[in-house]
Amino acid sequence: TVKDVALHLLAVDISNLSRKRDGFSLTPKIPIRSNQDLLEFINELNQSWISSGQRISTVLLIDLLRFVGQQVTAYFDTIDPFALGEPVSWAGPEPAPLWLDLAREYTERWHHQQHIRDAVRKPGLMEPKFLSPILDTFVLALPKTFESVHAMNGTSIHLSIKGKVKKDWILLKANERWKLFEGSQGMHQ
Repeated sequence: TVKDVALHLLAVDISNLSRKRDGFSLTPKIPIRSNQDLLEFINELNQSWISSGQRISTVLLIDLLRFVGQQVTAYFDTIDPFALGEPVSWAGPEPAPLWLDLAREYTERWHHQQHIRDAVRKPGLMEPKFLSPILDTFVLALPKTFESVHAMNGTSIHLSIKGKVKKDWILLKANERWKLFEGSQGMHQ
């Protein structure tokens, strides 16, 4: 439901503040040894939050989203986007610059905003100012996504987006790794 999605977004914001701003960590009931364990842990947390949140009125939920959202925005404003942070799993196992984590947060909100807009039959956020950063972020997952795809060095894949937003990228296999380049020529990153 729309309320469930809104509760999920509130949980994401509360988790960000608790973990990243306040240094609080929740210890899982079982050790996390795999991506599947992590997924089950996240799904369990999400479901328990949504179940408990059914006691919250819509008016209070909106107020809480606004209140917590303002704190998240204030916290994000304090971050050095070029400092290294935790890995962003779909981009790779290495510590990532915080701008990538912030971009991931944007995709979370954009994605669930689309769910809510679909549910209430409102147009999506497809204007270039919203869609362009989403595409720029989603495409960053391609090198990791393709890492198990066997291809000869020099193999390239051209991704071209047409419509309100026009963008091109080249995914190139070089030195046994996939590398992403912006543009149709694939010569600049």
